[in-house]
Amino acid sequence: MTIINKEGKFFGKVSIIDVLVIVAIIIIGIGFYFRFFADSRASTTAVEIEYTIRVHSVRPASIGALQRVELIQGQISDSRTEEEFGRIIRVEPEATFWEGALIDGNWISDPVPNRYDAIVTIRVDGRMNDMGYFTFQNRQLTVGSHITFHSKYADTSGEILEIRIVDGNVEEEIEENIDNVENGEPEEHVGNVDGYDEYE
Repeated sequence: MTIINKEGKFFGKVSIIDVLVIVAIIIIGIGFYFRFFADSRASTTAVEIEYTIRVHSVRPASIGALQRVELIQGQISDSRTEEEFGRIIRVEPEATFWEGALIDGNWISDPVPNRYDAIVTIRVDGRMNDMGYFTFQNRQLTVGSHITFHSKYADTSGEILEIRIVDGNVEEEIEENIDNVENGEPEEHVGNVDGYDEYE
């Protein structure tokens, strides 16, 4: 008895195409498991993660929009998948600088007019293991990676600069800022960009 007959079937019953389909399904199943379950089982420590991103070279209006999200501790989500990235707790504007070499070889660094970087601090519930940091929806956060997100007032993207675990002192500071907003004292919580009023 031949293993493959003239019609291309194993033992005269199973076709090669059927075998390839079964193998493909197994491979997809293994990939699905490692993507959505393997990391979760390894993540034995539930933590609150705080990470900082740099939103590069945006206009004052965009800074103001991000600060509005900060005031309400607004949630941000992945622009494509809608996965939650956490809530914005701090927005710190910085001048955007252009750097380059002149013809004479000298290196210069000058501020770009009407452009600012936003250092945005985000907090999210997640997990930590030997593989790194993950949101509760199993989205991995790594320094140097980029996220594109949208929120109630702002849609933008940025590079992750720093990741750390929240401690008690940070928690007390954030709660105090939230109390200030609820008591009508946002001035102590929100900064301006060179005199720019984010509410205009």
